[in-house]
Amino acid sequence: MRVVLNLIPVQSGGGLQQAVNLLTFLADLDESTRACWLILVSKNGPLHKWLEKKSILKFEAFKYDYINYFLIGRKSILKSVNRFSPDIVFHFTATWRGVEVPQVVRSVYSNLYFPEIEFWSRRPFLSFLKKKIIDWFRLRGTLRADGLIFENRAMQQRSHELFSYPIDRTRYIKPSSANYVPGDLRLVDRGKRAGAFTILYLSSWYRNKNIHILPDVAAILHNRGIPVRFRLSLDRNHPEVARDIIAKSGALGVEDYFELLGTIPPSEVPSYIMSSDSMILLSKLECFSSNIVEAWTFKRPLIVSNEDWATSECADAALYVNRSDCGSIADGIAKLAADPELCDDLVTRGTLKLLELNTPEEKGRQQMEFLEKIWRAGKKD
Repeated sequence: MRVVLNLIPVQSGGGLQQAVNLLTFLADLDESTRACWLILVSKNGPLHKWLEKKSILKFEAFKYDYINYFLIGRKSILKSVNRFSPDIVFHFTATWRGVEVPQVVRSVYSNLYFPEIEFWSRRPFLSFLKKKIIDWFRLRGTLRADGLIFENRAMQQRSHELFSYPIDRTRYIKPSSANYVPGDLRLVDRGKRAGAFTILYLSSWYRNKNIHILPDVAAILHNRGIPVRFRLSLDRNHPEVARDIIAKSGALGVEDYFELLGTIPPSEVPSYIMSSDSMILLSKLECFSSNIVEAWTFKRPLIVSNEDWATSECADAALYVNRSDCGSIADGIAKLAADPELCDDLVTRGTLKLLELNTPEEKGRQQMEFLEKIWRAGKKD
């Protein structure tokens, strides 16, 4: 079975780590199996650099932006695909038109399956309109797939209930543990460093992540005399980051509470987690988040939104806060910073939760099994 793996739009966030997990799995396969895969990535992006460094998997890199990917550059991409003569195409995004072989999508855009949640409502009108248009095309491209892989059972079920997608062409695959070898990661350094309690938020800038609320949280902590350092994987030149984090924290007098790290390469993620005291995730909606797995893997207590998607995935292995209430978030942070035993308890529970997940190798094999199933079944009607 010859497979084209489309990772061109994957630039950051949890999708980037999951892509690295899959590529690492593929790189460990025998040479004849590796030769049956062609990886498509964004030119000069983190996956391009990763593949160049490994130099063991066949890949091609293309310029990526929305216009180029969806319009101008599509022909050159499809030429490469056709030249490889694949049996199936596996996307970490929506499908393409004009592909004659079956296509499978790793479906992770949770807002597509929960239309009752106003996902983009607080954006300016033009930005809101742009996002809704992208979602419309993304949904069409997803439902056009010949097979769908989910990491969330509710999304899998809703694909059938809302859109009549054939359930026998879907597969739920448990999320995987992080593809790291962290060794004996005892909490010897957590809370031992002088200065503020550090909280790492690994995410791109999305309103759904509620990162913009953190200056107000910082102001509450500052007024209580609780030193905290929010470490954010954000670009300070992003206009909304400049306005909602930099300018706002300055206006509130809490700019010292923030450290903007920029995009973190996958290889450097472990060191950033290990040099932080805890991790946080304030999303309204998620499919599943690598933040959760990474916190558990590297033995860091996790603060997370008290939302159904989170409680179903994390159970008792996280500290829950009301994502819309700055006071609730500040209370949770203050509780962690002051209670090492609570931190240790959350770490222990997270370690146990890891045992319920796939290993990256198990997840890789299950993805390959489903691709082969859809290849043999052929394109759907």
